[in-house]
Amino acid sequence: MRSTPNALAGFTRVGDVIMKTCTIIGSVSLLLTLLACNYSPAPTADEAADREPSVEADAVGVLHQDLDTQGFLEARGYFMSTDTVAGDCVTAADGSDVVPLQAPNTGGQEVIFSLALIESSNDVQKRLSVSASASAKFLVAGGDAKFKFAEETHTNETTATLLASIVVRNTSYTMPPGIKLRDDAADLLRGVAGQPASAAKLARFRMRCGDGFLHSYTTGGEYHAMIQVLTSSAEEKRAVSSSLAGNYLTFSGSAAFETALQKIVNNSSTLVRTYQIGGEGPRTSACADVSCVTNRLDEFTVAVSENPVVYSTTVKPYSTLALPNDATTPTDIAVTLDQMETINRERNATRDLLARFVDVETNPERYVLTPSALQTVSSAVSTLNGNMNKLNGALKTCGRTPTSCAPPSLAAVSADMPAAKPLPSRVILRSFARPSRMAWDGGKLSGCSGTFVFATDVDNRLDAEQGVFNLVPGRSGAPGSLSFESLSRPTANLVANILSPCSSRIRLAVPTTKNSKETATFYRVRGLNGKPNTWSFRLFATPDPEGLGGADRNRDPNVYLSLSKSSNANLAIYTLPDASTSAEEVATFKDKASWYLDPQ
Repeated sequence: MRSTPNALAGFTRVGDVIMKTCTIIGSVSLLLTLLACNYSPAPTADEAADREPSVEADAVGVLHQDLDTQGFLEARGYFMSTDTVAGDCVTAADGSDVVPLQAPNTGGQEVIFSLALIESSNDVQKRLSVSASASAKFLVAGGDAKFKFAEETHTNETTATLLASIVVRNTSYTMPPGIKLRDDAADLLRGVAGQPASAAKLARFRMRCGDGFLHSYTTGGEYHAMIQVLTSSAEEKRAVSSSLAGNYLTFSGSAAFETALQKIVNNSSTLVRTYQIGGEGPRTSACADVSCVTNRLDEFTVAVSENPVVYSTTVKPYSTLALPNDATTPTDIAVTLDQMETINRERNATRDLLARFVDVETNPERYVLTPSALQTVSSAVSTLNGNMNKLNGALKTCGRTPTSCAPPSLAAVSADMPAAKPLPSRVILRSFARPSRMAWDGGKLSGCSGTFVFATDVDNRLDAEQGVFNLVPGRSGAPGSLSFESLSRPTANLVANILSPCSSRIRLAVPTTKNSKETATFYRVRGLNGKPNTWSFRLFATPDPEGLGGADRNRDPNVYLSLSKSSNANLAIYTLPDASTSAEEVATFKDKASWYLDPQ
């Protein structure tokens, strides 16, 4: 088999153990990092014959020979229950090193763009091709970046989650026909005097060789961006989700893909996490926003052409080889793998439900709760945590000792998930920074025409119709947006003024033009200051710096409704301060741009 002297250049041998230093030289694949940083060499044949295999050895695997430049050795052994490598037990038909063959009809480049709506942890793992074995590997040995990426995705009642992916397939390779077990490995499958191999010898075979061998692999790369669109209600989440026509879409080119993605997330508050294998240098840095994601998608095909990696492998059980006539067939763990998938699906469902109940505990203001609801939710969280521990333990057992794999007995959860609060239809808009002040259609500003909105103290709110607003669908028609309609003047809305003088102040006006409808439209997001029960309102369409407006004006996604900077007496729109602003100024802005919505 091929090997290179510098493939383990970042590692130091101490006796027979490879010590982790994890300084990988060159553009070595992620797979190399995962393999080399977690495993130690196989015992010698004499050592293996003198001792029973340890349970932990089954889970963690062994590193028998140096890794080659692809990050693995062709046809090497594999523990199928934990997605980890074992020893080198397969040879070519003539006893020489295995040399892979290029698979038929490969060698070009196939690129697939896709968008998927994520509703559960099972959805995530399915789209990322993460198996139950990968779950067991992560629980037992850790270190799997792709599984961690999937595991860090949580869904709740008010967050729409999208997975934007690009997969680039270059060349596939497969092992040649006629490969067979090495003689020393086959000896572990032979019994004495024509009898089947003993359980101890079969266990030693598994410790050394695993459950199967790497049969084929594909070079290329993959890039995934988990985009969570933050909404403020179940209704808004449904509006965002419905904009993805179908739960899964594929695209043949980047332009159509990016158009569809931008249409869904445009003007939305988003959280972005990314996972990438393939490419190197600046093209592999993490993205924190959708703009970065779309740029990376444009570059990824070229990046993978220049620096492909092995990103996909196929493992076949040893029973598919032509074994010696006197050899005992190695244990088939297909039943175990099926049981692991069942346990893993239950684990994912439990994890999702736990995340939803935790969200109720963390953000009770978003849910319809009875007096005893939080106590019931707390009890459910405790039960689910216990079930998660049992499921994690079961997967660990399956990975370490496949013959002992069994689903655990779980405690019943009697609590129902509380409903998310609907968006109130009629509200008073009250400032967090000045809680006694509410938005009020006060009248004139010096030198400006029209009616402007003030922040004022009102003693008797029962008579304060001028401070009450109906929350109506955004006048621009943007999904998930809203507008503030005056109760005392039903045709008038809060509109961001885009003309000088008094640009950036908030008027009370009837929006009739496209521009005025867009500047009367807001997205409700969680309060910028992070305080309970607060909300912030991001403007759909942003005036340009000169306040001239027009069809080509900038649409800054960071402009929010706020108290005025000077007097706290007016409502205005301001851009979220950048990194050059002091922490104190940023905190002040976030307080002024955070509001209470008092239902009326």
